[in-house]
Amino acid sequence: MKKYALMVIRLLFAALLIFEFLNWIGILHFSVKFTWLGLIITGGAVYGFIEFLNYYLKKHHQAGLYWVAYLLGFVPVLYDAAGDVFRFYDFWWYDVIAHFLGSAAAAGIVFAFFRVLRRTNFVNWYLGTRMFFAFTTAVALGVLFELEEFGEDLLTCYHRDLIPFLADKLLPCGQRFGDAYDTGADLFYDVLGGIAAVLAAWGIAIILKLKFQSSK
Repeated sequence: MKKYALMVIRLLFAALLIFEFLNWIGILHFSVKFTWLGLIITGGAVYGFIEFLNYYLKKHHQAGLYWVAYLLGFVPVLYDAAGDVFRFYDFWWYDVIAHFLGSAAAAGIVFAFFRVLRRTNFVNWYLGTRMFFAFTTAVALGVLFELEEFGEDLLTCYHRDLIPFLADKLLPCGQRFGDAYDTGADLFYDVLGGIAAVLAAWGIAIILKLKFQSSK
């Protein structure tokens, strides 16, 4: 069951990235609110990050990442793509959920990574330490996402003279990076998502501890 679930999620990741790539190079002709390149970079980075963690665990600890971690990565990526394709980002609340969900999912992936390390007796950090690393990683990834938006707009909207002629159609100006309020709000909801994830992990740990104590 676990191997089947992992295979399905990997195939879904691949199918989504291929769909985005085919639209980016013009074979398919679906339109998006922002840019196909932004979706490809985001989705590819998330999938690459998860596969890197899985590779590290298998190489150094002979244990793979839980399939749930892949699901936690895929859901926000799909949510982001759906918002772009179906114009859900026209609704202010959709972007709020996207950042909250993405940050919470990132923290969840980090928790899953540490859970495997604990299972292999490599790391046995206190819950507070794991919560700190999960939260800071989630927020850091949120900042990197904003920097990617800024970098893409900087090149495609303000320095188009640097873009080779053959790549002109592949790199349209998508105006992905918002104003100061939009960026601040994005980071704020990234922080809230990270906090929600670590609080959920803390609550689950307490419940499991109480169940363990009551079973004695």
